[in-house]
Amino acid sequence: MRSTGPVPMSDETHDRDANDTANDTANDTANDGGPTVDDVPVTDQGDTADSEQTTDEQTVEAEVVAEVVETAPEEGTSPDPDEEIEAEEAEEAEAEADAAGEPEPEPEPGVLVTIDGREHRAQPGQLVIDACQAAGSYVPHFCYHPRMTPVGMCRQCLVEVEGPRGTMMVVSCMTPVAEGQVVNTATPTVKRAQEGVLELLLANHPLDCPVCDKGGECPLQDQAFSHGPGESRYLEQKRHYEKPIPISELVYLDRERCILCDRCTRFADEVAGDKLIKFVSRGNDTQVMTFPDEPF
Repeated sequence: MRSTGPVPMSDETHDRDANDTANDTANDTANDGGPTVDDVPVTDQGDTADSEQTTDEQTVEAEVVAEVVETAPEEGTSPDPDEEIEAEEAEEAEAEADAAGEPEPEPEPGVLVTIDGREHRAQPGQLVIDACQAAGSYVPHFCYHPRMTPVGMCRQCLVEVEGPRGTMMVVSCMTPVAEGQVVNTATPTVKRAQEGVLELLLANHPLDCPVCDKGGECPLQDQAFSHGPGESRYLEQKRHYEKPIPISELVYLDRERCILCDRCTRFADEVAGDKLIKFVSRGNDTQVMTFPDEPF
């Protein structure tokens, strides 16, 4: 027989033999204590994509948490405006609830008036002259006395009062105080008015102060110095009456020195209770008279 050479192997047969050889080598290595094919982790391509996506999500969440922590208000910083409004509304509601349960505070008693630039609380119905005296502003007067009915006879207590109808001159012993009233007792207008009244009161008054029993302690003399004009423009003859007229064992009436202030007649009526002296006649002839057959 003719001998032939070795038959060549096909490519498939060659690949199969290579794989068998690799497997045998791997098994031998396993028997020697090395890693086997089964021990090598096999990662699927889809699992790798999911893992990467999870890692990205965790990173984004960490960044968001970090931003929230950074933007959170620290202690001492101003709170949210909406929270401030809610807190204010809650406080107002609590205050209203407390106010509803508590009585309202009573207003300060008295009538608030302003006297010579100073605020003063006067009693309701109090006369302006009394309120001025209580506030420390002196108002000259002759006929007024706090224990007798005011009559406004002498007109020496004129003051300026500012009210809803404007500024006007009033007799302070006849005018009650009013809320918000503004009283001025020493303006140039008031001073001129008081000087004019004193000039009229002294027109018929005798100038005998050096020999008068009341010289040095006479209210008319004191106010002539403090609120009078200083000189008189009347040069006519003064009135003269019979004097003095005894109206009791201890009291003598001098009508020439009388300024018709009505204090003695009111005293007889309101304090003594005996109407034994009164005014008679009218105008320039007015004078104080008594009843001759009835002693004072």
